[in-house]
Amino acid sequence: MKYFGFTGVIGLSIVLLVLACNTGVENQDLPPGKVQLVSKTAEDSTLEKGIDAIAVVGENNQIIKNGIFLEWHPLPDDDIVAYEIFRKEKDSTGTFQKIAEVKKEFERLDTTFIDTAIVINRFYYYYVQARDEIGQEGPPSDKVGYLIVPWPDLVSPINNDVFQGVFQWNFDENFVPPNFVFRLELEVGQGTYVNIFTKLITLIADYSPNQEWSAQRLATYGLQLPLPTGRYRWRIDVIGTGDNEGSESNWETFRIQ
Repeated sequence: MKYFGFTGVIGLSIVLLVLACNTGVENQDLPPGKVQLVSKTAEDSTLEKGIDAIAVVGENNQIIKNGIFLEWHPLPDDDIVAYEIFRKEKDSTGTFQKIAEVKKEFERLDTTFIDTAIVINRFYYYYVQARDEIGQEGPPSDKVGYLIVPWPDLVSPINNDVFQGVFQWNFDENFVPPNFVFRLELEVGQGTYVNIFTKLITLIADYSPNQEWSAQRLATYGLQLPLPTGRYRWRIDVIGTGDNEGSESNWETFRIQ
């Protein structure tokens, strides 16, 4: 009887061990972790990260609209198949609607999204959550919001014109912003540009929608003159009256001979 009892104890121990191992495997199928959004950089940062306005251009480099750019850090989980994007208008409370998902394709899972189905002068709030291959969804990220204001239209120089010493652009007649960012980049290789001047400028007295700035005027804000021979591109970013409000022009090119 003692022998039988000892054998029975061994058998029971093996069964319990198998059950414990199986339970451990099941516990490994945890849902994805919380998505962390990329923090937004300063408006005058040369490296633009996080939620922001982004110009959407069409044929002949003509601007169509501005969208809202979202960015988040990738999760380390190998079994994630998609990130789901949720949105709500006006405020961050209440029910959010799923508007899109970023799926895994060719073993690569993007961690950015551009929302172009938006209306200007309306705040949109977002959060992102991950989904794994068995359909489990992780917790939502923190919420973040943005509002697109009317964007500027670049007038001169454009289309690789020879620079005549003056930059001209138009703000929307119904919205001349209190601040804007002037961006200027120099081409250092085929289609590769480096920043040489990015400045947040406050419109103290000139509230005209039609703006004309000479290179000498920009030099008072730190632009180094003379500009060397080469090909350049420039852009105007509009800064709204509140946090996370703005828009941007398209990039336009010019030459200095």
